Amino acid sequence: MQQDPGTRAVVELADPGRRIAAAHALAQQLGVAAVMVMLRDPLVDALVPAPGFPQTLRGGPGWRAFLDRCRESGRHVAHLDCEGIAGQRVEAFVLDGLALLMCGAEPDPAVLARIEPMFPLLAYALHGELRVALARSEADDARSLAGRAQVLANALDAARQEATRLNAQLREEHRRKDEFLAMLAHELRNPLSPLVTSIEILRRRASGSDGDTDRLLGIMRRQTSHLSRLVDDLLDISRVTRGKIELRPETLGLWEVVNNAVEVNRALMEAKGHELLLKPPAATIKVHGDPVRLTQVVSNLLHNAAKYTPPNGRIEVEAGSDSREAFVRITDNGIGIAREMIDSIFDLFAQAPSAPEQSLGGLGIGLTLVRSLAEMHGGRVSVHSAGLGKGSSFCLRLPVGPGAQRADISRRPLDHASVLVVTPSAQLAQGVRATLEQLGHRVEAAYSALTALQLPAHMHFDAVILDAALSEAEVADLAARLRRLLRPSTRIVLAGDRPGVALPGVDDALPLPLTAQALDSLLTRSVPEEQADISRS
Repeated sequence: MQQDPGTRAVVELADPGRRIAAAHALAQQLGVAAVMVMLRDPLVDALVPAPGFPQTLRGGPGWRAFLDRCRESGRHVAHLDCEGIAGQRVEAFVLDGLALLMCGAEPDPAVLARIEPMFPLLAYALHGELRVALARSEADDARSLAGRAQVLANALDAARQEATRLNAQLREEHRRKDEFLAMLAHELRNPLSPLVTSIEILRRRASGSDGDTDRLLGIMRRQTSHLSRLVDDLLDISRVTRGKIELRPETLGLWEVVNNAVEVNRALMEAKGHELLLKPPAATIKVHGDPVRLTQVVSNLLHNAAKYTPPNGRIEVEAGSDSREAFVRITDNGIGIAREMIDSIFDLFAQAPSAPEQSLGGLGIGLTLVRSLAEMHGGRVSVHSAGLGKGSSFCLRLPVGPGAQRADISRRPLDHASVLVVTPSAQLAQGVRATLEQLGHRVEAAYSALTALQLPAHMHFDAVILDAALSEAEVADLAARLRRLLRPSTRIVLAGDRPGVALPGVDDALPLPLTAQALDSLLTRSVPEEQADISRS
């Protein structure tokens, strides 16, 4: 029995290779200008052209409204632009999510009746084809994403390997730099010692001679003394960076340290005509530390105050204590510190920029040495300045009383340190976590002050980073509470754009963005030798 042409055309619509030709054949059988098949796509809940038909329709709002009506099963008629001709009759026969669109004339009802029983099978076949196409597209997308992920993973592995290599190279360069500084200081000291001795002998022999000789010998003596101080600082900083300084701690009076430092700098103070105002504590304050090194710390701060204060300036030295710490604060009315230098003033070789004729010399070592020696005693040093020309104030803080610091202490980086970050910013917390975890440390994030105080592990944090996005009141209150909970050696720092801000309980400030160098410096601190050995094991 020969198959009806209309029925055969519907059957061939299920074949992607014959679909367009079958649509033309069906249009001829129905007596219309054109035929299009559309399917309901469940993802967008709308009719879309079946695979193989043009995927766009030109017709504007009229077509959109007509296709919206065609969501319902049955027969729908409208007059629309079709095949470039305006006002064409368009009839849609809709069944089982399939719409047969017939354009240009009224279809032959007899042919339509014969092909209607084929619609469910055609709808089933075309929907299956659509699902397969979607699955293939998703599979292609998944393969593409997997390929991109692999490329990114390979790039990340390469970046990590490069970072590891660069870190190792940087550590080696630092080690060589430290060794070079130590060798340079020793080589400078060798010829310097006989020079100083020879000048002193000449000065004594020339006593009472002509004025020019005394003046020249005085210049030589002052300059060799200055050079000796630079070499001594260079030697000390090289010892500190290599962990070679050994403290000899004992219980001593804090004001005794201040008096010794004043005597060391008295000649410089008098030469520049400075007024020195001393404010001793109301009662004796005992600290535990190396008397020579603590005197060196206070002496360096006094020397800086005298050096960077114009002649006939005013320098104030105050000492006191609270329940936990003793402090020595040195304030001057000198040249001050620029805002951009506050955060780096204690860095090695850091010096404020100045014109050559205004340079006061130095290597930028003294304050680095001050910070290092203070931390080796379990203390810290901070600075405040309102800006250039407005003076500065340095504050040394030390643990109070005997047993505050044990002997045999060296400065070394902590391994596997634990850090608490308190910030409302997830981005800041993630950045700190990524940097420190790559260095082998553990990071805990708290997104509010209340959450930070509720953490069960805060007794074991080696450092706490407080975001300056918190208010000053929040920072001060949280720092004070954490101080009562944390170990005395834990550092609390403020991260943000508040250089020079001194808040109770806060040790230091770190500028944003937080660099790997700044975070690494935060976790390089004074630890007892046996504790360092435990952390490395």
